[in-house]
Amino acid sequence: MTEINTDDFLKTIQHAKDSNNQIEKATCQAIAIDGINGLACFLGFQDGEISKVDYCDIKNHKIQFIEASDLGKTIGDLLSDISREIVKAKQQENPTKDLEKRIRKARWKPIKMEFQLKFQGSINVIERLYRKNRINKDPTYQLLIVCTNNTDIRILDILRNDLKIFLEGMIRKGVGVCTTRTVCQELISAK
Repeated sequence: MTEINTDDFLKTIQHAKDSNNQIEKATCQAIAIDGINGLACFLGFQDGEISKVDYCDIKNHKIQFIEASDLGKTIGDLLSDISREIVKAKQQENPTKDLEKRIRKARWKPIKMEFQLKFQGSINVIERLYRKNRINKDPTYQLLIVCTNNTDIRILDILRNDLKIFLEGMIRKGVGVCTTRTVCQELISAK
């Protein structure tokens, strides 16, 4: 059996088309996992069969999953919803100490679950790659979320703090957040 060369799947890291039909691209490449020409489909997963990240970077059995996502608007809407819900809850009930914490946790849950599913599905892809290439090592995994360059700095800080806290219980080796402009220096192969 021929070894699968992941270099065959190197693609420029980019976001999906925006509302103006523009594609924001980085100046570096990573292994494409998602899409019909990605590693997952090549390994036998049907496109859309499992949730997975867009790319990965591999160095010395350290796997960095890379999700190119425009979370700016989503997080902005989420924060507004959380604020409204906290105000409403404080008006309707006798607020407890953990009221805000419970509301934040509940509202962040769908985003956390989305990343959890993508992380788990991506691990399945890498484990199949290792099995097919007869690699008998235990890789470590981390996640890098790549936001568009125009993402508000406050949103980036919230992602670096709040989302990172929610995800680190699942992803012990680390969660990073960057923009398209800085992704190349954040790749594990660049360090």
